[in-house]
Amino acid sequence: MSGGVYGGDEVGALVFDVGHYSFRGGYAGEDSPKTEIPTMVGVINELVECNAMEMDGTPGMTKKHFIDTTSIHSPRKGMEMTTFLKDGMIEDWDLFEKIMDYVYKKHLKSDSLLHPVLFSEAPWNIRAKREKLTEIMFEKYGIPAFFLVKNAVLAAFANGKATGIVLDSGASQTSAVPVHDGYVIQQAIVKSPLAGDFMTLQSRNYFDEHNVEIVPYYAVAAKEVVKEGEPAKWTRRSTIPDGLTKSWTNYMAKGVLQDFQASVLQVSDSPYDKETAENMPTVHYEFPNGYNQDFGSERFLIPEALFDTSNIKGISASVMGMSQIVTTSVGMCDIDMRPSLYGSVITTGGNTLIQGFTDRLNRDLTTKTPPSMRLKVLSTNSTVERRYGAWIGGSILASLGTFQQMWISKQEYEEGGKAQVDRNEVIDRQTVHSYIRKRHSFSEHFSTCLPFNCLFTCVDSVVIAMLNTGVFAGKTVFISGGSRGIGKAIALKVAKDGANVVIAAKTVDKHPKLEGTIYSAAEEVESVGGKCLPIQCDLRDEESVKSAFEKTIKQFGGLDILVNNASAISLTGTEQTSMKKYDLMHSINTRGTYMASKYAIPHLKKASNPHILNLSPPLVMTAKWFENHVAYTMAKYGMSMCVLGMASEFKPDGIAVNALWPRTAIWTAAMSMIGAGDPGMANSCRKVDILADSAYGILSKNSKSFSGNFVIDED
Repeated sequence: MSGGVYGGDEVGALVFDVGHYSFRGGYAGEDSPKTEIPTMVGVINELVECNAMEMDGTPGMTKKHFIDTTSIHSPRKGMEMTTFLKDGMIEDWDLFEKIMDYVYKKHLKSDSLLHPVLFSEAPWNIRAKREKLTEIMFEKYGIPAFFLVKNAVLAAFANGKATGIVLDSGASQTSAVPVHDGYVIQQAIVKSPLAGDFMTLQSRNYFDEHNVEIVPYYAVAAKEVVKEGEPAKWTRRSTIPDGLTKSWTNYMAKGVLQDFQASVLQVSDSPYDKETAENMPTVHYEFPNGYNQDFGSERFLIPEALFDTSNIKGISASVMGMSQIVTTSVGMCDIDMRPSLYGSVITTGGNTLIQGFTDRLNRDLTTKTPPSMRLKVLSTNSTVERRYGAWIGGSILASLGTFQQMWISKQEYEEGGKAQVDRNEVIDRQTVHSYIRKRHSFSEHFSTCLPFNCLFTCVDSVVIAMLNTGVFAGKTVFISGGSRGIGKAIALKVAKDGANVVIAAKTVDKHPKLEGTIYSAAEEVESVGGKCLPIQCDLRDEESVKSAFEKTIKQFGGLDILVNNASAISLTGTEQTSMKKYDLMHSINTRGTYMASKYAIPHLKKASNPHILNLSPPLVMTAKWFENHVAYTMAKYGMSMCVLGMASEFKPDGIAVNALWPRTAIWTAAMSMIGAGDPGMANSCRKVDILADSAYGILSKNSKSFSGNFVIDED
């Protein structure tokens, strides 16, 4: 790593984990976060002082922020409650910075310049937000090094697993995220709104139906002792200011309901049965205003909705319960992965702390797991470890001395920009051994006692061979003409790594003679592990091409690779080639490749390892390559000339531009049309997978050092 070495216990790295309920931060190597504050922030709009009026002479408005439990629990006129998160991702960056400023100053009480930072992120976080966070941490806080990791990977790491399915049930949502060999299988993530906030809503509905008023502590000046179930007798605090907002009063009432949930609710170990529940022990609970009650069957009925959605009012039939999102997610993964996923079902998040949650999950999954699979639900008895699973995983990772090569240093950021955060990261064997020793308390001699390939057997597959990514995991690959043949084969190859694939082609309806459409190709891509965006695109139409890239960026947030595969072919002599055919080949092959590259390049400049790959031949000026089909060869050579010129033009930007061509014929859709009626032609041609393997190898190379090459597949 350029620019210095960071990592290890002596560095004092900081670990931050952000959730909808709270923001956790602390030092790597510690057992729990040093600080945990609410993610919700109080905001009051105030008039600016007269001397700070705007140029037109009218008063402006400014925002005053209240952060942390004490501040936001104090009743204030006009204070609205808000958060900087949306769907687990940072949405309000100004508010996020306010919280970071507060944490550094009030809780950590340390200069941000001194500490590398490891941040967790939602598994579905998009590139633009990852890069924005990287930019803020380096530019505003001046940190010496940075690293960003999916929180599901960290939760698996905290449980000593590199492979497993992480069921994270927090405040706003529950997600099932499959992790395989240390990276997230993006296309198999399943989410459900049934989580902590949903339980709060269910509790609130129950009390509304039974005319029980939820009064927060701030409102109570005095209360009298009343019998169980009798109306509360209490006095309202007279000092409460007028003008309290609905968002704040709801937030405070929510706190009371959350305490009720943690103290009273229990998940039944089998599907809810009223008669059975009524025979279970009751739990007594007293509210802040003095109302108290023994809760019996209702304490099992309310959380039953997490597992059985059939009786929930106002919820879509498509919403899935806890066990269903696990089995659905596993079912979306490659069949070879499923045994290891079912063998490590990892529970994390505050909502899993409801009594009986993991027992019921285990029971339900047992009935749904295929008989051939061995089910194992991993759930630590430690409240701290389950609640702070992702933070603890980050604490372990960032404290390893051998993790030092993983950090993005300040110098690397200055040289490569914020896109550095998207680079592939590989943890070496030394880091794996260090982790195993630290997490499982093996001796320092462990790594020399066992060969590396024995680790799978000895320590439950605790091997972090690849962190947060496969070769193309999370990368966005745009392929022209990808509905069939070579283009589709390349799409499927990178999709198996978890890539985002754009299939850009004309075919949206079934062709009478050719198989496949952009939609059928998209289904295949997603079935093997990728995400796919099928786009109808005509490479002859500039607006169509421009729109295709706009849709790509909107969907995936960036672009890493362009494969110029689309091509028109007519292997005819000069006299037999009509000008219509000539124009078609040149407009798609040469002009289409040039135009797609033109619109891709501004986005590729922002990528960490950008590639353009043209399916075109080496520029060999020998008559035999032209004499039988001059027009076609001219059109394909135009694609190769793009490689020659663009590789040099965009070398300063680190964009690799290469060409790939088969040594002998490949059986493609075009060849099937040409060879119609000749059964021997298919047997004499090689399969498209051969070229896909070659493309995979080229696109895996360092874009700064491998460019301007004309590669033959067998080489």
